[in-house]
Amino acid sequence: MSAVAKFQLGAASETTWNSGSVVSRFFEIIEEKVQPDFERISVPGLRAGSRAMRSDRSVPYFKEAAGTFKIPVLSAGFGFWLVHMLGSVATTGPVAGLSTHRASPGDLLAKGFTWQVNRATHPGDANQAFTFTGGKIHKWTLSCNAGEHVEAEFDVSFAGQDTSTALVSGSYPTGTVEGFTFVGADVQINSSSVSFQATSFKVSCDNKLDRGTYLRSSPAKKEPVQVDLLDVQWELEGDFIDTTQRNKFASNVSTGTFATIVATFTGQVANSSGTFPSIKVILPAARMDGEDPNITGPDPLSYKLAGPAFLDATLQGPVYLEYASNDTAP
Repeated sequence: MSAVAKFQLGAASETTWNSGSVVSRFFEIIEEKVQPDFERISVPGLRAGSRAMRSDRSVPYFKEAAGTFKIPVLSAGFGFWLVHMLGSVATTGPVAGLSTHRASPGDLLAKGFTWQVNRATHPGDANQAFTFTGGKIHKWTLSCNAGEHVEAEFDVSFAGQDTSTALVSGSYPTGTVEGFTFVGADVQINSSSVSFQATSFKVSCDNKLDRGTYLRSSPAKKEPVQVDLLDVQWELEGDFIDTTQRNKFASNVSTGTFATIVATFTGQVANSSGTFPSIKVILPAARMDGEDPNITGPDPLSYKLAGPAFLDATLQGPVYLEYASNDTAP
């Protein structure tokens, strides 16, 4: 079997942060760039007869593992990540075969995960599992471009890692599982479809977690905690059809620069009840920032709307994710 057929990503929530769990949920992966940070402390000192640093003055320790990984957003299985992205998930249904898992901002304390990736050797195609514990999502992004699929990118850190934990055999959701794409996408501003042809949409959230403080008796880091307000940003690009959306970022009235944005990506394969899975991004109070389009050549004009998302006047927001799936649990 070739190495490409052995690449694997699995995860499991931990009952206690950094306690480690046997991975039990498995995900298709686009790429991963998680690396351990092996630090070195050099102890300085001058002495007679020495013209360079001594080898016994170097103290190694493991600080953390960190990096990013990307996965496609599929119609089954993605709900696992919701609680680690935002902190709170409420499930309703099923209705007509679909359960809706609504993620909202909540406490991320004691919500860690174990993450295992199989990086098969080359040549030889031997399994080599890399297992990471005490996982936290510092930042996440959901995005989709015209002609492409919806993907999630996670900026993560881990408190522990090893290469001796055995690889867990992967098992994936059964039945028809499709990827969400620009086909079936609908972006609405204030309950109306946008008045231009959207070519891309992106939302990102920085959970504002610290990198983890350290115990005095051990280099092992403590659990990262939120140290600032959430930073939610969104972007929407499309053709310049009229000035409807432009007038929002040009408004001199504060309330005029805010709008509710809802981006929905609906699957194309109905379940046995005739309903369709979906992933929805809800921004109750998105501030409309942007720039006027300029002529830079013969191409048709387009422009980008972007800005931060806030709590609205009723303290709703700044971002919600609704995942409608045949999965009865996230």
